[in-house]
Amino acid sequence: MKKVMEQDKNIGRLISEILVKRRGSFVIFSVVFMLLILAGTPQLVFNGGLDIFFSEDDPSVVLFDEIKEQYSGHENIVFLFRTEKEHLFNKEDIDSLSSLHSKADLSPYNTKVSSIINYEFIASNENEIVITPLFNNPTQVNDIDLKGIKEKINSDSLAADFLVNKKGSVAIVVVELANNFDPTDPKQLKEVVMGAQNIKQEVEANNQEISVYLNGSVIVLNQSQQAIGETFGAFLPLTIIIMFLLLFFLFRSVGLVFAILTINITAALGCIGAGAWFGVELNMLSTTAVILTLIIANVDTLHISTTYLKELKNGLDKESAMSISLQRNFTAILLTSLTTVGGFLGFNFVGVAGISDLGNFTMLGVTIAFVLSFTLFPALALKWSNPDPARGLDQEKVAKAITDFSLIYRRPLFVFF
Repeated sequence: MKKVMEQDKNIGRLISEILVKRRGSFVIFSVVFMLLILAGTPQLVFNGGLDIFFSEDDPSVVLFDEIKEQYSGHENIVFLFRTEKEHLFNKEDIDSLSSLHSKADLSPYNTKVSSIINYEFIASNENEIVITPLFNNPTQVNDIDLKGIKEKINSDSLAADFLVNKKGSVAIVVVELANNFDPTDPKQLKEVVMGAQNIKQEVEANNQEISVYLNGSVIVLNQSQQAIGETFGAFLPLTIIIMFLLLFFLFRSVGLVFAILTINITAALGCIGAGAWFGVELNMLSTTAVILTLIIANVDTLHISTTYLKELKNGLDKESAMSISLQRNFTAILLTSLTTVGGFLGFNFVGVAGISDLGNFTMLGVTIAFVLSFTLFPALALKWSNPDPARGLDQEKVAKAITDFSLIYRRPLFVFF
């Protein structure tokens, strides 16, 4: 048994020495490895739908998909027109609504625009069905005409509470987009959304007593992407700053902290590229995988850095200290990475697409972090850092103090927790 353990130690020592002595080659390997992974990023698909919160066989989702396929298979934009007056059946507001309808009819990828402006009233006359438009010419109607139109709409179940509410204060203009419109294409999505926003601004500018709101599948998708971008724009830098401050407090070495953060950030970006290669979708849930990877990746490099500084404090040179650190921490980091990967793979059994994607992205990020911690981190730490172990936080004293406190006050702590 002792002989086997000695052999394992010798193998571990040999591997760690190779990782340190040939670190230049492993840096090249790491760079090529990450470039290949990040090359998959253009294939990334963003799903901004709400179906990610449900399983595919959920009865409500199945029914919703059937209704959507039957009645509204196209992507759409909905303009919600609201007046501050008692109702919109007055000359000024109808002119504004007509202008909105006309502008929407010129929007890119438009195939059909529906509103009360082009609504056709269906009536029966003995053996004939008579179809007449509500508005022959919206710009030439008077108050008497509008009163009759309002009464007609309120008597039509298809128009009342759909194209306009019964009170007459809110109406909608629905723009159905062509099948060649691809909502996953950022350029097309931006073109359509900006066009809708311009229409909204132009109509509101010409009538101070109305408000126009945007809705529809395309707007929801765009808002989801913007919300994610804004969240990451604020939360991600804040996370990195907090990590930097805590790591610097622990190690008192800017170079070592930058080496740790480089691995963490690279792994976090890599999980997105790797997920794209495997067809994992980015959505409102799975985007948090970037933050999770950024945090979890800390564990690997923290283990290595702590032992590295401890050995430097014992008088070893940088290369020897790093070699011993890699040797001692390899098994622990491997086991924690494997169990973490297994845990996130278990997300696939939940049956909810968004949670499965979150688990798969994070699992890939943890795997990349493990690889980079042994191939890239040693080279960066040795190159960038020149730590003074005496300046760093005495982690052994801190650990001993926490242990003693836990033992002395174990009963109150047990009751509290």
